Order: sequence, then structure tokens, then C-alpha cells
Amino acid sequence: MAHLARTGKLTLDDIQEAERNFEVATIKQNGSESPQWRLGPPGRGQIAIVNMTLIDIITQSFRTSRPMVFGGPDWIRTTYYDIEGRGPDATVGNPEVWEMMRSLLMDRLQLKYHVEQREMPVYALTVARGGHKLTLGENGRCAPAIKEGKPCGDILVPPYGAAMFNMPIGALLNGLTRRAGRPVVDKTGLSPL
Repeated sequence: MAHLARTGKLTLDDIQEAERNFEVATIKQNGSESPQWRLGPPGRGQIAIVNMTLIDIITQSFRTSRPMVFGGPDWIRTTYYDIEGRGPDATVGNPEVWEMMRSLLMDRLQLKYHVEQREMPVYALTVARGGHKLTLGENGRCAPAIKEGKPCGDILVPPYGAAMFNMPIGALLNGLTRRAGRPVVDKTGLSPL
């Protein structure tokens, strides 16, 4: 059983049992031993994940960060998976696709979880004075692909700085958390999608 600490934007809607399901989904263990991983942007009712641990998939699907997931067997941190899923409705976006992922994990891998309150040191991501300088995905680098209905989006978190394109704030928070060594919570007031 995984335990999720509750801070930031996690709401009761996020922690209730998921009801949406993928129409077609595959889960395969990835034995490549490659350090490279890929999380395709969830959207249009589908997702593609390559070479990620179950704990990282859980943190993404619950819109939290890795230090906030406790417990579970050791293999959720050491076994890598490839997952592809496609839902029945190509118009659903990020939150619904993650709900389908939670359903898949509960169904196929018997994921069980509960949410509890814990106090822990965190960093808060806020908007600086003068407002944010972010551009919506449909107005940025991914605009042509979005107009054609093609996937586009990624996040880069090198040792110094970060960049993201057509990704939710939660993806940035997870990238920053990996570098910061403690959870980074969203206090921007911007849309989490």
C-alpha cells in the first residue's frame, strides 16, 4: 500500500477512487537498463510512458511529488515499466487521463493507497512581483502541433534552471522537487492543467 502525504493542491476529487478507464492499455516491464525515460504529455484521451518506475507513475497520476509517497514494496522504486493507454474519448485532457491511469494501476497492479496529513519541510513555488511570464501551450512552441492535434510537450530540468513546453505546472513541480530534495508545492494560483 502506498501512502500519500496531502499538501498543496491535492483535493478530495483527486483521492477518490478513479472511475474512468482506458479502452485499451498495455503494461510491460522495461528491462533495458537505460537511464532515459519518457512521459508523453497526457491528453486526447491517451498517454505513453517509457522506462519509469511505478513510484514515479504514481506521483504523476496523483499530481504530487515523490517525497510525498510513502510505503509500498521496494519494487515500486526499482522496477521500470512501459505503459500505453487510450481511452474511449479523444477529447479528454490531462486530469481525466491521470484518472484513467489510477484506475489502470488499481486494476492491473492492485494499487491500494490512502491519504494522510503530514508535516514536512517544503518549498513553495510562487509568482514573482510583476506577474508571470508564461505562455499558454497553444500560443508557444507547440502551437503548430496542437493545431494539428499532434502531441507536443516536454520539461527540461538541467542542473541549473528549468524549462517546460505545453506541460502542467505539476510537471514542473516534480522536476524541481527532484533537484530541491524536498517537495515543491504550487502556490502560484495558476491553472494546474
